[in-house]
Amino acid sequence: MLKMGCLTLFSPCKSPFLCVKIDLTKVLLSLHFLPMHLYRTLIWFVLMIGLLTGCQTDNRPDNLVDTDKMANILTDVHLAEARVSRLGVASIDSSNLMYKRFESRILRKHGVDTMDYEKSYVYYSSHPREMEVIYKQIVEKLEKELATSRKKPAKS
Repeated sequence: MLKMGCLTLFSPCKSPFLCVKIDLTKVLLSLHFLPMHLYRTLIWFVLMIGLLTGCQTDNRPDNLVDTDKMANILTDVHLAEARVSRLGVASIDSSNLMYKRFESRILRKHGVDTMDYEKSYVYYSSHPREMEVIYKQIVEKLEKELATSRKKPAKS
């Protein structure tokens, strides 16, 4: 992507940590005394450093919550968010406290530590393909729950 003298380079492995932004005009003005072959060498050096740092292996956190359990947790989290929003609490602080209480119960129910959940959520958020698999499971579970709730007769 070339924009007004700026070149933004992205790694082919789509790493969120690699985004090298070079202001070409500043680089060329500051290096005007270098011969052309050194310009090429400098550009290749920057590209190689970018590719090497951007395409490192995934660093899975310790105690990563597996995708099935994460789908179950996030399903319960979304249902808890819906419950809190339906209560119509006037204060945002009160609704946040209620949600935190629901969240701690959900994590206890699934036997997951808060830090493990947060690290796993950050990991899956930075890996969209895996998060997509999780959210497909969530949608399926919510659709099943909705279908079963519609089949139940109303209590009178």
